[in-house]
Amino acid sequence: MSSSLYLGCHKTRQYVHVSESSGGGWFRGANWSVLVGAFCRVHHDEVLVPMGEEEIEETGGDSWNPIDPYREWTPETFEALAAELVTDEYTASYIPEMVQYVKQHLAE
Repeated sequence: MSSSLYLGCHKTRQYVHVSESSGGGWFRGANWSVLVGAFCRVHHDEVLVPMGEEEIEETGGDSWNPIDPYREWTPETFEALAAELVTDEYTASYIPEMVQYVKQHLAE
């Protein structure tokens, strides 16, 4: 049985996949390492915590809390989720450039 590890932020209620392992002893890194870097960059002033699948479900990542669920950064969602974090001139100055960088690397 495999299990995934995520990096999450309770304040923004967002998370990103960082690794996966199995009881058989294999490990692999993030599905999209460029998304992990971008996630950390836009959450630079926030507390980030490691989270397992169970923790995400318990804190609303699934159907437990349909009003305010945790949202995962994926190639399809990262741009909109990052845009939500533009709060000042500083974040507005680098997030558009970061989004273009991520898109370029996801296309490769």
